[in-house]
Amino acid sequence: MLKVADIVCPEQKTKFCDISLSNDTITRRIEDLANNLKEQLGKRVEGLGSGAFSIALDERTDISDTAQLLIFIRTVTENFDIGEELLSMESMKDTTKGVDICDAVCRSLDAYNVNLASMVGVTTDGAPAMVGSRAGAVSLLSEKVVNNRGEKLVRYHCIIHQEALAAQTLEMKHVMDIVVKTVNFLKSRGLNHRQFKAFLAQSEADFSYTLLLSGG
Repeated sequence: MLKVADIVCPEQKTKFCDISLSNDTITRRIEDLANNLKEQLGKRVEGLGSGAFSIALDERTDISDTAQLLIFIRTVTENFDIGEELLSMESMKDTTKGVDICDAVCRSLDAYNVNLASMVGVTTDGAPAMVGSRAGAVSLLSEKVVNNRGEKLVRYHCIIHQEALAAQTLEMKHVMDIVVKTVNFLKSRGLNHRQFKAFLAQSEADFSYTLLLSGG
């Protein structure tokens, strides 16, 4: 910041030197930023009106063996304005059954005064606690929505898990062998790198060299 001040506003450099960078000051600023983002999200969610929203759930265990439930929300207003944000991260210190996940989702929605009846869809992975037909979180949420609105939730399966399931089923070895062989050839020598990049430039390819190799 001081180096930038030397160029942009050298006469104001002393003011930058007076900025406190203590732990407490940084903590307060981070909390202010977090509260402001939460307030903005709250206004967006509360402004749904007769709009609709869907959620995506992902449960993971951190390094302290605490289960963390990530709740993402996608909103669509009456004017078809679409927004997608991380609604909440709920720490689940006890069991992670379907009812626990359902309760955590309901708590997060209640914190933002979101009407459960406006929920139209849920995206999850294939874990039993999520998709169980009786005690799964999606089934329990769907039951609550039916009681409020009379319609069932649309259930989606995470696209990444769909790809993993497809990879286990489809026989793609004859394709992957060629792809791996090609990528290894391009990475084996610097000359191959340069010639391939020149070829992409001449062909006006839509994708870059790095993206093509990472995709392979």
